[in-house]
Amino acid sequence: KVIMLSYRHAFHAGNHADVLKHLTLILCCIQLSKKEKPFCYIDTHAGAGMYSLESDAANKNREYVNGIQKLLDTPASPDVFAPYLALLKKAQTSRAHAYPGSPWLAAQITRAQDKLHFYELHPTDYQMLKRLFSNDNRISTSNQNGYQSLKSLFPPATRRGITLIDPPYEQESEYSEVFTTLKDGIKRFSTGVYLVWYPLIKRENSSKGSASEKMVKRILSEFNQEQLHVRYIADSQAKGMYGSGMVIINPPWGLEDQLKQALSFLCELKGCQHSEHSISLKTMDTN
Repeated sequence: KVIMLSYRHAFHAGNHADVLKHLTLILCCIQLSKKEKPFCYIDTHAGAGMYSLESDAANKNREYVNGIQKLLDTPASPDVFAPYLALLKKAQTSRAHAYPGSPWLAAQITRAQDKLHFYELHPTDYQMLKRLFSNDNRISTSNQNGYQSLKSLFPPATRRGITLIDPPYEQESEYSEVFTTLKDGIKRFSTGVYLVWYPLIKRENSSKGSASEKMVKRILSEFNQEQLHVRYIADSQAKGMYGSGMVIINPPWGLEDQLKQALSFLCELKGCQHSEHSISLKTMDTN
């Protein structure tokens, strides 16, 4: 089996998909941190952990302009964005134009008693990730694909946890791997919070556009846990990745309302006439 390692998140850092994903992650971490009891955080595709919006990679397609930059250029955003923007500001105090990835954001919100597990297969990104967290003894980093990780980590001793499954989806087989990973996790730890990110793609002669739909349908039909399904379409006219979605299994209390408020605001932003969002909740199957 050939493993492709061409994907680097640096090209996409701070784009509209990151805004949806990172906002959701931050809100979930904050909610779990409200109880003193420890929780674990797993990032199956962690990336480098920190990026620069001034890098050649980020400026190749300037995806951040229609993502985090729009939010930063807005003088008054709703309170739901405050923790996200505060963490962004914190990242930029040590390095101007920095944009933090999900591992760094989770590491800031989690407490001394929490444990974090980061997986990254790309050798260069892994070295950057490892360096970034070398002084944090709560964190373990592994130079491997995180798809198989949940089998060994779950169930956690504290029975509390958040898992972010956020692969590049370069290969179509990854949609099935995401489903299998989720199944492995839920089988061992049915009450954990699972965040699955996926792209919405419009590309001629490609079946990737329907691959996300198939995966989401499988998740809806297979798992009885409460599920929050969120989609943000940044530009319905765009070719390629025009938006993205999140499936949140066992969503923390209040998350649905928070995301409704956040996405309504993002869709109203100046110059976003082709933006739209949808949110639906599947409640727990009591049969």
